[in-house]
Amino acid sequence: MLKQGDELDEELDDDELTPDEEELEYEDTASDETIYGIPKKFLPFILVGVVVLVICATSLSRCGAKKPDVVATESTESTEEYSSESDEDFWGDATEATEATEATEATEATEDSTSSDPTITDLKKLGYTGDEIQSAIDNGVDLQTLVADAQARLDACAKDAVARLSDTSSADYLNLLNNTYLGQYQNEVPVLATVEITDDNKDEYKVYTDKINVNADYEKMPLKGCQLLLKCKIAAGKYVWVAVDPEYWASLPERGNVTLQYTLNSVAGQEYVTDVEVDTRAAQTSEAE
Repeated sequence: MLKQGDELDEELDDDELTPDEEELEYEDTASDETIYGIPKKFLPFILVGVVVLVICATSLSRCGAKKPDVVATESTESTEEYSSESDEDFWGDATEATEATEATEATEATEDSTSSDPTITDLKKLGYTGDEIQSAIDNGVDLQTLVADAQARLDACAKDAVARLSDTSSADYLNLLNNTYLGQYQNEVPVLATVEITDDNKDEYKVYTDKINVNADYEKMPLKGCQLLLKCKIAAGKYVWVAVDPEYWASLPERGNVTLQYTLNSVAGQEYVTDVEVDTRAAQTSEAE
C-alpha cells in the first residue's frame, strides 16, 4: 500500500541519522579499519621493523657483554691473587714480628730476673758469658758450684804464675823482663805533674824537643797481641818498642840494626822519648853481618 503525503515525510524523517548517530557510525567504521589508531595496512611493516630492532639489540648486547665478562674475570682473579699474597705477606710479617717481640720480652724478663742475682754477677766477673750462664740455669746446674769451680781454677793459675815468676832464672821471668818495659830502670814522676807552672818558673820548666836519628840494634818480640814489635836499643840501658807493618816485619831477620827517628823531650833534667819511627828506606843490616 502506498503511503502518501505527511506519512511519507515522517517515514523519511525517521530514516535520517542524528549527528551523534553519525559520529558513532563513523567510529565503528574507523575501528574496523585501524588498531590503536594505526591503519591495518601498515601493521606488517611495523612488525617487521620491530623484529629487526629486537634482533639487532640482542646481537649488540651479546657482543658488548662478552669483553666485560673477561675483564671482570681477570679483575676478580687478580684481586683474589693479590688479596691472597697480601694476606700471606701481612700475616707472615705480623707473625714474625709477634714471635720476635715475644722472644725479646722473654729475654728481657730473664735478664731482669737474673741481673740482680749476686751469684750471676760473680760468674760474669769470673769470665762466664750470658749464654753459658743461661745454659747452666736451663740444665739445672748449681750456680754456686760454678762460682766455686771457676774461683779454684783462677787461684791455681795465679799460684802457678807466682811460682814461675818468683824464680829469677826461669824463662818466664826473663821473658817478662827482657820483652816488656817492666825490665827498664825505674823512672821519676815528671816534674810537670808535681809543680804549678807560673810566669816566674815557666822558663825553668820549659820542655825542649830534639829530633834524633840513630842506628839502633833491634830484636823481634814474640808474637803477642795486635802489634808487631821491635825492641830497639837507643842508648846504654835505654830501649824503645816500635810497631811496624807486616810487610816490613817480613823483610827483617830476627835480629839486626835499623835506623830510628824519634823525638827527645827534655824538661828539668828529665828525658822522655816520643814519636818513634823506623826509617824503612835505610839499608838494614843483620846481626850476622
